[in-house]
Amino acid sequence: GKSSIIRRYCLNQYIPVYKKTIGVQYNEADIHVQMDGSNYQIKLLLYDAAGQEDFNNVSEQYFRDAQAAILVFSTIDRGSFDSLRRWKRLLDKSCPNIPKVLVQNKVDLIQNSCIKP
Repeated sequence: GKSSIIRRYCLNQYIPVYKKTIGVQYNEADIHVQMDGSNYQIKLLLYDAAGQEDFNNVSEQYFRDAQAAILVFSTIDRGSFDSLRRWKRLLDKSCPNIPKVLVQNKVDLIQNSCIKP
């Protein structure tokens, strides 16, 4: 899920074998952005936090200096969707004014979706 998205983005790798994230894992990528006619190189630091089952074990220190957040939920895991409110509350407390993006993963399994509109 989340780890696969990060691995694909940071390392351009897809690893089909599931390995549960424990705690928080750190990844980085250099990205190039063009803005107002100028080119910038930005170091993107991505923290891959454990899912909803380990929510209480994630320390706010990982989010304190965040500039943005990506909240990911799985098409086939209702618990990941239900935990979004708790993650948002944690982010709002630790870094209230950052932009947040919501991403639904595993959309290739939409026929098995446990999220109904």
